[in-house]
Amino acid sequence: VRSMRDRYSVDPRFLLAAFGPCIGGRCYEVGEDVRDLYARSGFPASLFSPIPGRPGKYLLDLQAAARLQLLGLGIRKENIFSIGICTHCDPAYPSYRRDKEDCGRMLSFIGIVPA
Repeated sequence: VRSMRDRYSVDPRFLLAAFGPCIGGRCYEVGEDVRDLYARSGFPASLFSPIPGRPGKYLLDLQAAARLQLLGLGIRKENIFSIGICTHCDPAYPSYRRDKEDCGRMLSFIGIVPA
């Protein structure tokens, strides 16, 4: 977003952002180290949910973290979309967390469409 703003004079208020399939907030387990890193980077503790019976383990909502970053960069809330598919839960999508070395890969892209 910053590069598009700085290099092409794009106003972030007019950008669209979309989340494709990704690991969901109920499946992405992290430890204290990741939680602390996010806290030091200014992310709210609300992105993390402690896992009952697993001290020092948390579920992290990566999509919510990315959404906060996009909003902070000036993209409007109504211009942020999500397909709502968790790659860990849906076996039609590759997930390293679920399948380890047997998983496939996905591709993401960013594009500019001339007005």
